[in-house]
Amino acid sequence: MSSSVTRKNRIALILTVLAFVLPAALAYLAHSTGFWQSRGTVNKGELINPPINFDELALTSSDKPFDRKKQWWIVYTAPKQCDVACQNSLLQVRQSQIATGPYKNRVSTLLISHEYSDPTAKSWVKEHAPDMSTASLKEADWNKQMANAVILESQSASNAGQIYIVDPMGAIFMTYPAEPDEKAAIQQGKGLVKDLQRVLKLSRIG
Repeated sequence: MSSSVTRKNRIALILTVLAFVLPAALAYLAHSTGFWQSRGTVNKGELINPPINFDELALTSSDKPFDRKKQWWIVYTAPKQCDVACQNSLLQVRQSQIATGPYKNRVSTLLISHEYSDPTAKSWVKEHAPDMSTASLKEADWNKQMANAVILESQSASNAGQIYIVDPMGAIFMTYPAEPDEKAAIQQGKGLVKDLQRVLKLSRIG
């Protein structure tokens, strides 16, 4: 084989590898370093810095360890009282997944509850969002793992009722508070979709 052919094959291999590695690297930079903020865009959610490792949460589903598909996830944590803000958030999670349009097959939704969570949240999911996964975690473990991601200092992690975005590598990197006002929740949902679409465009993984 001539040196020119060998060189062309090597270049083709490098380009093929870059086609898969580069988008993942850009996505990681986007949410771990605030890359898109430096380009004049504004995140609608709160960045969690450093990101929290989703796989370190001892989640169970149907008495088995929760099996996280390597997709993008929109996650909601059921608080101790599922009030209007809780129901707005559940609706926001369901609709945001649908609103990602051509990317919706790359996005899954999840409700996490603990032993003191209001069972109304799980009932809502069963009735209105049967495709949403459910998982549970001990309250003490959730508070320990997620304390730094709570937006309002007056709340504990287990009662915050926040929405989170998780990337395919298992990084919980962005969060949104529960909104009791319907119009505010709708606007926040639009912002969540924009944030998610931004990283989905950057990444081919998941």
